Amino acid sequence: MQQEKTAEERIAILMAEAQSALRSRVWTLVGDSSDADDILQETNLALLRHAADYDPARPFLPWALNFARVQALKWRSHRSRERLVFDDDLFTLLCETTP
Repeated sequence: MQQEKTAEERIAILMAEAQSALRSRVWTLVGDSSDADDILQETNLALLRHAADYDPARPFLPWALNFARVQALKWRSHRSRERLVFDDDLFTLLCETTP
Protein backbone atom coordinates (compact mmCIF):
# COMPACT_ATOMS: atom_id res chain seq x y z
CA MET A 1 0.00 0.00 0.00
CA GLN A 2 1.39 3.40 -1.04
CA GLN A 3 1.41 6.13 1.59
CA GLU A 4 -0.05 9.51 0.74
CA LYS A 5 2.57 12.16 0.07
CA THR A 6 3.11 15.02 2.50
CA ALA A 7 2.58 18.63 1.41
CA GLU A 8 6.36 19.06 1.24
CA GLU A 9 6.75 15.99 -0.99
CA ARG A 10 4.01 17.19 -3.35
CA ILE A 11 5.58 20.65 -3.54
CA ALA A 12 9.03 19.15 -4.18
CA ILE A 13 7.67 17.22 -7.17
CA LEU A 14 5.87 20.27 -8.55
CA MET A 15 8.96 22.42 -7.96
CA ALA A 16 11.16 20.00 -9.89
CA GLU A 17 8.78 20.21 -12.85
CA ALA A 18 8.66 24.02 -12.67
CA GLN A 19 12.39 24.81 -12.30
CA SER A 20 12.93 25.77 -15.93
CA ALA A 21 9.95 28.14 -16.01
CA LEU A 22 10.88 29.65 -12.64
CA ARG A 23 14.49 30.20 -13.65
CA SER A 24 13.44 31.75 -16.96
CA ARG A 25 11.16 34.20 -15.19
CA VAL A 26 13.78 35.14 -12.63
CA TRP A 27 16.46 35.57 -15.28
CA THR A 28 14.11 37.81 -17.25
CA LEU A 29 13.60 39.97 -14.18
CA VAL A 30 17.25 40.29 -13.11
CA GLY A 31 19.24 39.70 -16.30
CA ASP A 32 22.11 37.86 -14.66
CA SER A 33 22.57 34.10 -14.60
CA SER A 34 24.38 33.94 -11.27
CA ASP A 35 21.87 36.20 -9.54
CA ALA A 36 19.02 34.24 -11.11
CA ASP A 37 20.42 31.02 -9.64
CA ASP A 38 20.63 32.61 -6.18
CA ILE A 39 17.10 33.97 -6.41
CA LEU A 40 15.79 30.63 -7.65
CA GLN A 41 17.36 28.97 -4.63
CA GLU A 42 15.63 31.45 -2.31
CA THR A 43 12.38 30.92 -4.22
CA ASN A 44 12.63 27.16 -3.72
CA LEU A 45 13.20 27.61 0.01
CA ALA A 46 10.20 29.93 0.25
CA LEU A 47 8.04 27.43 -1.64
CA LEU A 48 9.04 24.67 0.77
CA ARG A 49 8.37 26.89 3.79
CA HIS A 50 4.86 27.59 2.48
CA ALA A 51 4.09 24.10 1.16
CA ALA A 52 1.17 23.70 3.55
CA ASP A 53 -0.41 26.89 2.15
CA TYR A 54 -0.59 25.57 -1.42
CA ASP A 55 -4.07 24.66 -2.64
CA PRO A 56 -3.69 21.64 -4.95
CA ALA A 57 -6.96 22.57 -6.64
CA ARG A 58 -5.21 25.59 -8.17
CA PRO A 59 -2.40 25.62 -10.74
CA PHE A 60 1.04 25.40 -9.17
CA LEU A 61 3.08 27.49 -11.61
CA PRO A 62 1.29 30.85 -11.12
CA TRP A 63 1.55 30.33 -7.35
CA ALA A 64 5.26 29.55 -7.61
CA LEU A 65 5.92 32.42 -10.01
CA ASN A 66 4.53 34.81 -7.42
CA PHE A 67 7.15 33.56 -4.95
CA ALA A 68 9.82 34.10 -7.61
CA ARG A 69 8.58 37.64 -8.16
CA VAL A 70 8.75 38.37 -4.43
CA GLN A 71 12.27 36.98 -4.18
CA ALA A 72 13.33 39.05 -7.21
CA LEU A 73 11.88 42.15 -5.54
CA LYS A 74 13.87 41.39 -2.39
CA TRP A 75 17.01 40.96 -4.48
CA ARG A 76 16.24 44.22 -6.23
CA SER A 77 15.88 46.12 -2.97
CA HIS A 78 19.26 44.80 -1.82
CA ARG A 79 20.85 45.79 -5.12
CA SER A 80 19.15 49.18 -5.38
CA ARG A 81 22.35 51.03 -4.53
CA GLU A 82 24.07 49.66 -7.60
CA ARG A 83 24.16 51.60 -10.81
CA LEU A 84 22.58 49.09 -13.21
CA VAL A 85 19.19 48.25 -11.73
CA PHE A 86 15.89 48.30 -13.63
CA ASP A 87 13.67 51.21 -12.69
CA ASP A 88 10.30 50.48 -11.06
CA ASP A 89 8.29 50.91 -14.28
CA LEU A 90 10.45 48.51 -16.28
CA PHE A 91 10.46 45.94 -13.50
CA THR A 92 6.66 46.08 -13.25
CA LEU A 93 6.33 45.79 -17.02
CA LEU A 94 8.58 42.71 -17.05
CA CYS A 95 6.52 41.11 -14.27
CA GLU A 96 3.30 41.73 -16.16
CA THR A 97 4.38 40.78 -19.67
CA THR A 98 6.48 37.65 -19.20
CA PRO A 99 4.50 34.41 -18.99
